[in-house]
Amino acid sequence: MLLDAANLIGPETRPIPGEVIVSRNPAHPDRVIWSGSPGTACVDDAVGAACAAQAEWAGAPIDQREAALRAFQALATEHVEELADLICDETGKPRWDALGEAKLLAGKVDVTLDVSFEKAARHRVADYELEITPTRRGAARFRPHGVMAVVGPFNFPMHLPNGHIVPALLM
Repeated sequence: MLLDAANLIGPETRPIPGEVIVSRNPAHPDRVIWSGSPGTACVDDAVGAACAAQAEWAGAPIDQREAALRAFQALATEHVEELADLICDETGKPRWDALGEAKLLAGKVDVTLDVSFEKAARHRVADYELEITPTRRGAARFRPHGVMAVVGPFNFPMHLPNGHIVPALLM
């Protein structure tokens, strides 16, 4: 199965022609999954698009950001079989393992948005104060810093990055 290499930058799918990088299924090295010749301009374009969108996203109400994550969750659930196929091809994992990873994607949204505040991942970034001494208080305030990048590991290419991306998008 040869896929067309492309980047999704903003609302655009941008093809990556060429053959500088050839991705092969590690379990079946004769199977080429995709090939392309990306350059640093791809990264610059992606960061630029993310920076351009960041202020609007940060200004969006929390319920709008939660709705976007729920929409992602629904898509991840709907396309779990295709996601598992992609994981198999990219990593060479057995199908059962790739399917297990693909099924974990949607659950990260629940972990992040859990209505029980103590259980939710967002409690880790909630402002708080504490008493340092009887006359002094300390405070922690969390503020977004802007665009972030996540480089995922080869062995869990969707699940582990998703654990950083979902909470970051919420905040």
